[in-house]
Amino acid sequence: MPPVWHLAFYPVLLINFPMTITSANTQQIGGHHYKSVYQHWDLVVEVGMGYFDGQISKYVCRWNKKNGLEDLRKARHFAEKYWEVLQTGLLSVGTRNTQHVQEALEKFYQANRLTENHWETEVLKILAHSHGAIEVARIMNILDGQVASTPIGAT
Repeated sequence: MPPVWHLAFYPVLLINFPMTITSANTQQIGGHHYKSVYQHWDLVVEVGMGYFDGQISKYVCRWNKKNGLEDLRKARHFAEKYWEVLQTGLLSVGTRNTQHVQEALEKFYQANRLTENHWETEVLKILAHSHGAIEVARIMNILDGQVASTPIGAT
């Protein structure tokens, strides 16, 4: 039987995290889609997202600012692979501090002008909290609906 990798969540000990801007936050290589003070990678670090969570949420957060339908398809593709890996038992997701996650999400929504009733925020909530294959399947369904309703070339 292959080993099972457990993703343990360890709270990030940065007292004023979003205010602690690193030099990497002051520049962007290519494009102009990351403009907020509290960027996607800040959320990933603060919440403790894993690889698949980070990739899916990245494409969900930038789709309407960068590559449109292509980014939605990429998010869906990563969600499919994540679901497959979770189904095999090769990967499991650790628990996260719910209050800390909610505070980080609220900071991210505010900095990026997102409201809690958008489909993007629903996906972020699922990814930021503890989840399994059932929740990832729900993300795939959400993304399927967005891919189907987004015109080719839309951003």
